[in-house]
Amino acid sequence: MTNEMPAYIFAFNGERLRKFYFATPTFDIQEIAWASAMQCRFTGHVRKFYSVAEHGILVSNLVRYLGLGDPFEALMHDGQEGYLNDLSSPVKATLPDYKALENRIEGHLRAWCGLSATLDPQIKIADRLALYIEAHYLMPDGAVDELIHGDEPRKAQARALAPYWAPHCYTPERAREQFLWQYERLRR
Repeated sequence: MTNEMPAYIFAFNGERLRKFYFATPTFDIQEIAWASAMQCRFTGHVRKFYSVAEHGILVSNLVRYLGLGDPFEALMHDGQEGYLNDLSSPVKATLPDYKALENRIEGHLRAWCGLSATLDPQIKIADRLALYIEAHYLMPDGAVDELIHGDEPRKAQARALAPYWAPHCYTPERAREQFLWQYERLRR
């Protein structure tokens, strides 16, 4: 006989704490904004704090500016990281069970947001451009070329966009506020 507890985390929205069950996920935009604003991109290996929430805002703005799809979908493209973590791609690749959980939570989140089951490939283009721009401003010298190795057309496009899209490096409080503002403006 086991005393296995249901898998959950405590989710916090800035005021209230609740249990978020992985088997039956329910979402709260306040929780997503809070947790995303508190998580640093690039596993924290940056010159200055830069949140997952601000990354979502940047991708959303790039999508709108470049006409690459739905800015709301772009804003929410990493929303599951409000309940999981922003793991680096190399780490995620070694954790197939984690990736499966992330995909499941992302599927539920996309349904909750009224989005199609799969991410629009155009959003991935903007996400990749954002990665290049962020790395240019935030990563130590030498990291950028390795991160964007072999994607010369996208690298050139990111270089052209970078001066206009420099990260603000908001505080978590400001990132949360800006994320929620963008959400309210774009949501269906």
